[in-house]
Amino acid sequence: TLFRSWPTPECEMVAYRSFNPFFPLLGCFNTPGVQLWAVWALQHVCSKNSARYCNMLIEEEGLQYLYRIRENSQTDPDVHRIVLSILDSLEKHIVRHGKHFSKKRQIVRAHV
Repeated sequence: TLFRSWPTPECEMVAYRSFNPFFPLLGCFNTPGVQLWAVWALQHVCSKNSARYCNMLIEEEGLQYLYRIRENSQTDPDVHRIVLSILDSLEKHIVRHGKHFSKKRQIVRAHV
């Protein structure tokens, strides 16, 4: 796929205040290019500034969207691969920082 040839930026290219605008894009199973762009952007910022963006993704309850993509049998393979990478990064972030979330958030820890 073409996106695999994109060079990985060395620095954070953008600053997001919220991931909420991404969440509808993550549900676009009929247009995998839209999902691919959205998960690529999430992966990029989470890999460049995990302290900020992994926390934001968890706090805004974005994991539910990633789980839906991971569990959907029709998910594009490239989208699936990136989602697995994001979830792996989130798990490492949680373990590394020992985050303690509210009871609602502890559900997140069980799924990661």
